[in-house]
Amino acid sequence: MGDPLTAMAVVGFGACSSVLLVINKVAIHNLPAPGFILFLQCSLTALSIKAAGAQGMITVDPILDPRLLRAFFPVGIGFLACLYCNSKTL
Repeated sequence: MGDPLTAMAVVGFGACSSVLLVINKVAIHNLPAPGFILFLQCSLTALSIKAAGAQGMITVDPILDPRLLRAFFPVGIGFLACLYCNSKTL
């Protein structure tokens, strides 16, 4: 049998994912601008991470490290493309 904490994390992630899908559907229905909604969501996420890093709650890697930018740029573009296409289908 697996670790109960892991099982709770998986169930919690699934629940959050389901609720966020419904919220996105409602948001896109009420404001038919998926690119703008994606921009707001990404901006809020970036600000939340920066604030948590400033509070010392998490460790944030420096974003302007050229080595990190080169390594993660294609991944970031691919991820944003997937998010945008997903929001267009909602």
